Amino acid sequence: MSSVHSFISNAANRIYLAGLFLVPTIFIVSYTVPIPALKMTIATVALIGASVLAILYSLKRGSISIPLSFVIGAAWLLPLAYLASALLGPSFMWSLVGSGLDGDTVFFAAMLALSVTVPFAVSDSKADVRMALTVLVAVSGVVALFHLIRLVLGTDLTSFGVMTNPLFTPLGKWTDLAIFFGLMGGMALIALESFTLKGREWYAVLTTLVASVFFVTLVNFTPAWVALGLVALGVLIYKLVLEPKEQSTFSIAATIVFVLATVAVLFAGSIGGSMSRAFGLEHVEARPAWTSTFAIAQGALASNPLTGAGPNLFATQWDLYRPLEVNQSIFWNADFTAGVGLIPTSIVTTGLIGTLAWLLLIGAFLFVGVRGLLSRTAHDPQTYQLMVLTFYGGLYTLAMAVLYLPSPQVAFIGFALIGMYAALQHRASLGPVFSVDFRERPRVGFVAVLGLAFALVASVLTVYGVGVVYAAAQAAEEASRAAQVEGNFDLGLERVRSAVTLNPTDEAFRLAAFIHLAKLNTIIASAGSDTRSQEAFQRELGSAVEAALSAVRMNETNYRNWTTLSATYQAVVPLKVDGSYEAAVNAMVKARTLNPGMPTLPLTLAQLEASQGKTAEARAFLEESIALKRDFIPALNSLAQLELNSGNLDKAIERAEAAALFEPSNAVLQFQAGVLKFEARRYDAALESFLRAVAIAPEYANARFYLGRTYVVKNQYELAIPEFVEVQRLNPDNEEVAGIITGLRAGKNPFAPRR
Repeated sequence: MSSVHSFISNAANRIYLAGLFLVPTIFIVSYTVPIPALKMTIATVALIGASVLAILYSLKRGSISIPLSFVIGAAWLLPLAYLASALLGPSFMWSLVGSGLDGDTVFFAAMLALSVTVPFAVSDSKADVRMALTVLVAVSGVVALFHLIRLVLGTDLTSFGVMTNPLFTPLGKWTDLAIFFGLMGGMALIALESFTLKGREWYAVLTTLVASVFFVTLVNFTPAWVALGLVALGVLIYKLVLEPKEQSTFSIAATIVFVLATVAVLFAGSIGGSMSRAFGLEHVEARPAWTSTFAIAQGALASNPLTGAGPNLFATQWDLYRPLEVNQSIFWNADFTAGVGLIPTSIVTTGLIGTLAWLLLIGAFLFVGVRGLLSRTAHDPQTYQLMVLTFYGGLYTLAMAVLYLPSPQVAFIGFALIGMYAALQHRASLGPVFSVDFRERPRVGFVAVLGLAFALVASVLTVYGVGVVYAAAQAAEEASRAAQVEGNFDLGLERVRSAVTLNPTDEAFRLAAFIHLAKLNTIIASAGSDTRSQEAFQRELGSAVEAALSAVRMNETNYRNWTTLSATYQAVVPLKVDGSYEAAVNAMVKARTLNPGMPTLPLTLAQLEASQGKTAEARAFLEESIALKRDFIPALNSLAQLELNSGNLDKAIERAEAAALFEPSNAVLQFQAGVLKFEARRYDAALESFLRAVAIAPEYANARFYLGRTYVVKNQYELAIPEFVEVQRLNPDNEEVAGIITGLRAGKNPFAPRR
């Protein structure tokens, strides 16, 4: 191999390894840098950079060799299935890349396929795979050190004002920490028991195993424990049964891991839960259950069995088909963008073709894996050991893709291991290779060179496109912070315009609409009547409506786009702008068809009807809202107010009591129920409500004021005086309260009508 060839080949491998290290570890301390998009951008640059150099290497060498691998073929069926689904879906760009290189997109599926393919070009030798695994050990060390520092020093000293959430991890979600260390722990245990490790290597692998067990325990993720337990059991069985007797040894490490895993699984939450509480790291992750995910899949496939709802559009199907029982849980208004796992989500979003593509990939990997591992005598010992390691990594990744939704960075690592195993097995088994020498077969060579040139151009364009999408995601983050945190609407609009220009998505247009609405509300609040104010009003209203309409045009199946459009019209309904009420109602009605189980939507319709004096219609919508969520406090309060305005005081009290019953620790609800009872002259019942309110919130001045008034009505002045004294303490400048106290001490009723 010439020095030029060697340089290109080594550069491709180094770029790939740099991506393998940076993707799971890098993070930027900034409010406006979208970390997931940044990591996907780095992964793309690493994968495509290595691919480009591999193409240049082939062109320089004058020949091309393509391994004919079942795993590669199955992997590339994924993006093809996703692309077909996206082309037939309602929002192509959203399905293609999302708002910031999201998971469950065509782009993400292509990156997974590329993660499987690139190792064939840069990591198909034992030395290359061993170096890649060494990089992963380094990654585990960096991640472990980062979290240990935060555990010891606390988030106050290590947050830099940005990473204030103690559950922050550069790997994605908190559970991704356990998934990653479940992967690394299993491979470390296998390496510890099968590799010949000496000196620093042995300590590095042992440290990785210890750190993995610690963090899996800390996060307390049962599937990771099951994986570690199965690996430990496999090692023990091999050591005790399958290993030749003269070489047989007892594995202390595997025994310890197996016992810990067994205890963790049988007594789920006991050890890990105690450790999490000790470090203040308790967490609850909201995601649909298996039953909910399959309920959504059933509805989605009934409408589009072949291609599903479209990649990255699980949320629209959740809105449409979610079980109504969810409304009675704390996650009733959660916007779930994925199901219980990556592959179950794909069933909803890509239908039968996506499901078949995933099954073919799993089947191809299992077929190649089992065949390779059963032919142990055909491989040298070190190759076989590396195959066992990478096979575990690939199998673990696919299992987690079924059981959970790994972050893109963790998926990137896992699919790279799938590629490494397939490359090792293909090379060791001397699998078939399609080879073309450009010089010996000029015509075929011309076509091959043309194809490679096309792939080269496509790679460069892809990197450019990824950069554009990342820039759009960052502009959107900056716009959101400028408008919502800093209150700088002009800067927010400037940045959101950049986001829309670079990557027009319905999410970006919704953000633009809300910023225009915020400016519109500011103009309305100023109540300016000059020509300039009127022009600004018309301009912001028109811009808000146009942004909301653009969001609808981008994706008519997302109810959020319709509620945004309705909100733009609702803002001017009180000003009696012609057509605003009708437009707001029509948009909200459309939103209801797309999310029939959301109780906030009929509540909004009730408010719109009430604004027009349509009491009967408003009452019907409020009843619908309460039927969807029986403890929906805003609807219960609105219905109580509606009944009060209609003169139905008894019904108003009934609704207020219902609201207070569902939230017994809410002092405001107790107070509101008490006020209605007071107005109805049910003083004993009112007294109970006010006492509960004060018990919940001792410094709730209004509740104490009405409690004092109730004591006065009941002629219990001696009990009323302390309440008003407390009100005066809370409001020292209130002269009215001082007069009330003076009157009570004089034995007079300060609330009695004056003659």
